[in-house]
Amino acid sequence: EKQSLPSPYQPHPLLYPMQAVFILLMPLLWVDPIASLPTLRKARNFAGTSCRLPTRCPGRTRTNAKDGEIGRRRTLASMLPWVAARRAQARELQNWDKLTRQERFDATVKAFERGDYDGVKSMCERLVEEDSTLGYAWSLLGTAELILGSRNLTMSGSPTDGEQYLLVRAVRHFDMATSIVGKDAITTNNKANALGLLGDWDGAIRGYEEAFQTSLDTRMKDFEVIPMMNKALALFEIQKDKEAEQQLHLTSRRHPDYEDAYAALAAIQYGTGKKFQAADTFDKLCELDYGLCEAYSNINIVLGRWPKRAIRSYKEFLESYLKDRKQPALI
Repeated sequence: EKQSLPSPYQPHPLLYPMQAVFILLMPLLWVDPIASLPTLRKARNFAGTSCRLPTRCPGRTRTNAKDGEIGRRRTLASMLPWVAARRAQARELQNWDKLTRQERFDATVKAFERGDYDGVKSMCERLVEEDSTLGYAWSLLGTAELILGSRNLTMSGSPTDGEQYLLVRAVRHFDMATSIVGKDAITTNNKANALGLLGDWDGAIRGYEEAFQTSLDTRMKDFEVIPMMNKALALFEIQKDKEAEQQLHLTSRRHPDYEDAYAALAAIQYGTGKKFQAADTFDKLCELDYGLCEAYSNINIVLGRWPKRAIRSYKEFLESYLKDRKQPALI
């Protein structure tokens, strides 16, 4: 029997076909059910290889510390939210026994919203310890472990033993969530991300295919681009270049405004010797928005989001593209 979420988190009855969407959106970012559809773009920022961490997503502010006093001040300033998060977590855990289940869930969601993933992990562990049938808590726990296990990775190396432990636990907890609330695209995609980080690319590809199909079944049109994109990157990682390119052509046709697909296609084309086609593909990205063109002219835009082979190919492409096209404004 499928689990229902506690009131007032029930989806509106008129939106029943989208119930799987709301079940997964609520652990990520709770809003009123009627207003949930526009939040899919926000939710995908936490879900895809192409946008795994909110601090590394295109269009979001990045505060990379630079050399000198300004960099040191930024580094010190960046510690303030961490200190505040630790204090908020301590207050919430101290009063945990006094909170109702609804209040505990609300506190966990707030911790996720402010980026306190260690706090989310601790709270979710207490939630499932008290009631192991809370599917949304298992899903949120897996998401926190996925972020914690990958936030220090640049996809250019292998996870440490500690990171592997978190990623293995994330896979297990996503399975727990699915066994309770049923399949949904976001949890399935997140599980595939964890499998990819663990080196199981075949398993990741199967997961992305399943996530894409589930997004079709639940009419998650705005989310389907994430597993499509992720599958292409995974195929390229295991040397299936032709299939990867075909997948990205399909992705860009279904979602012609998704900038990451053009950048990834340029990387794959360059990596397979199609240098002029890669440049033309990148020009299409620039036609979408000059600001995107500038952002994607820096390799940092894909670090921590793409597998290592795609990163290496994209880096080589940018070096060639910027040199040949001589666009100093983008360097």
